[in-house]
Amino acid sequence: MAITAKSIDSQCKQHPIQQGITSKEALQHKLQQVFEQVEHQERALIALYRMLIPDWDRLERLEGFPVLGQEMWQYICQLFID
Repeated sequence: MAITAKSIDSQCKQHPIQQGITSKEALQHKLQQVFEQVEHQERALIALYRMLIPDWDRLERLEGFPVLGQEMWQYICQLFID
C-alpha cells in the first residue's frame, strides 16, 4: 500500500485520539505531563512529536510541522518558558 499525504494526514488526526486525547483539556493535561516527566526541553520536543505523529521513530524526514492553532501554540510556548 502506498503512503500518501492524505493517509498520513488521516493517521496524524487519529493518533492523539488513540491516546485518549479527545478535547483541548485532555491535550493540555497530556502536554503538562510531558513537561513534568522530562528533564530537558529537547526531550519535551521529541515527546510532543511522538504524541502527535504516528510512527515517529520510523520517520526519516518530516516536511512541515503539526498545527494546533494559536491558542495551543501559546500554551506550549509557555510550558517551554516555565
